Amino acid sequence: MPIGHVVPTIAAKSFSCPHCGALASQHWYDVYADQRTPKNPPKVVDKSDVEELRSRITETDDHVLRDLHKKWLPKYERLSLGLPFLETRLKNAYVAYDVSNLIISRCFSCAKIAIWRYDTLLYPPNKYDVLPNPDLDPSIQADFEEARTVVEASPRSAAALLRLCVQKLCNQLGQPGKNINTDIGSLVAAGLPATIQKALDLVRVIGNK
Repeated sequence: MPIGHVVPTIAAKSFSCPHCGALASQHWYDVYADQRTPKNPPKVVDKSDVEELRSRITETDDHVLRDLHKKWLPKYERLSLGLPFLETRLKNAYVAYDVSNLIISRCFSCAKIAIWRYDTLLYPPNKYDVLPNPDLDPSIQADFEEARTVVEASPRSAAALLRLCVQKLCNQLGQPGKNINTDIGSLVAAGLPATIQKALDLVRVIGNK
């Protein structure tokens, strides 16, 4: 874990941001809810909606409508990314419900938000501060990053992913990649230190279980 890292917690006024990693003050927000009517179901905005809106801006001769579409475009672009964000609403807007045990923090440094349920960080997924070596094949780095993401929610899934990383690593180091136990044995015979062998065997056995 990096020196100076402060684990994100709902009890702290500042911590290391789960987005940018900066040790920064956090602003906290309550969450409210308005019920949608049957005629106004949730809308998922994707890239095609963004492109359609851009086309309307280009094609319409109505300058009022064009200006309105231009005003909507930045929001559509943000919505299409699928990431949560805060949006200013009218101060006198009536909200029907308080959402209890759900709260939002906003990083002073990067302005991105995190979502908490009770005292558990839901978004973004909390990652362990152990990075993959840059000389690993990209596919191994991707599996390692996925293991970092899911380890708190599912340690068994993370163990299985790390076992897969070891198997791919053996293949990257010139082994057949079909039998992980045989591959590790061959690497030991080629001079792999015993301490590393034990570490690889731990991941292999735990991943299997």
